[in-house]
Amino acid sequence: MAVSSQKTIDFVWCINSMLFYFGGVSKTMLGDNLKTLVKRVDRYEPEFTEVCNQVSEHYKTTFSAARPYTPRDKAMVEKAVDIVYTGIYAPIRNQIFHSLEGLNKAIRLQLEKLNNRDYKKSGHSRYWYFEREEKPLLGLLPSSPFELKKVIIATVQRNYHVQIRETGRYYSVPYLYAGKKVKVLYDAKTIEIYYHTTRIAFHIHTLQKSVYNTMLDHMPPNHQQAREINGWTREGLLAQASRLGDPVVKAAELILSSNNYEVQNYKSCHAMMMLAKKYSTARLQAACRRALLGTRVTYTLIKNIL
Repeated sequence: MAVSSQKTIDFVWCINSMLFYFGGVSKTMLGDNLKTLVKRVDRYEPEFTEVCNQVSEHYKTTFSAARPYTPRDKAMVEKAVDIVYTGIYAPIRNQIFHSLEGLNKAIRLQLEKLNNRDYKKSGHSRYWYFEREEKPLLGLLPSSPFELKKVIIATVQRNYHVQIRETGRYYSVPYLYAGKKVKVLYDAKTIEIYYHTTRIAFHIHTLQKSVYNTMLDHMPPNHQQAREINGWTREGLLAQASRLGDPVVKAAELILSSNNYEVQNYKSCHAMMMLAKKYSTARLQAACRRALLGTRVTYTLIKNIL
């Protein structure tokens, strides 16, 4: 495959394309000591980059690196390079391409010809041997190719949440990890949180506007009990607010998304709606409309307006 650089994005694209072309995953992938692959070169224990760790986790495989300055580690690779030059590069060397897409299309055509060409003595092709002897040994591919994730190191707050500053959102971990440093991997779809090498939390991005994303089994027992006794959930509270009018719903959403403990958000939101019993629904709606003109909506503000 032709790529424009050895940068991470091209490296990931090549790995994905390679494994899906094979239709399976090998137990290990041997690479040269390029910077995208190896962070620290060592004869016995090379240190691999974060992207390699992520790829290994996704495909359930491992990476290994050829020993530096040891040609015999790469004898088969060097022979393959020679075959590629002869069987793929040479036939297209005089053509002019105006895009990587066009170049790779031509490369793939020559690759298929090479892989389906019979060896002189055996009468069988590389593809024939691969299908019968190698492919059955490969591990299963995941349902989707690997997507590069962003990585941050964060300290779990006392309220057992970690913050992704880029999005401004908080995600829960089991409360026993409060105060610990964790590694957070995230992309546009998911958030994974690791303590050392163990994944302790997994969240899926949702369209809800809540700043806090909390899983019930991450809460300490007293928080779980409070939530169960009161029957409070974000959806339930907003449904209750909808019966009091649109201004109350908007105020409730802002209170639920405030930067306090999530359990406290439930209490504040519920207490705000209970003001309708003391002051009437109409007055609560008016107070919420007025509060919405400000920069921050809280139970105390609405109570003071009333």
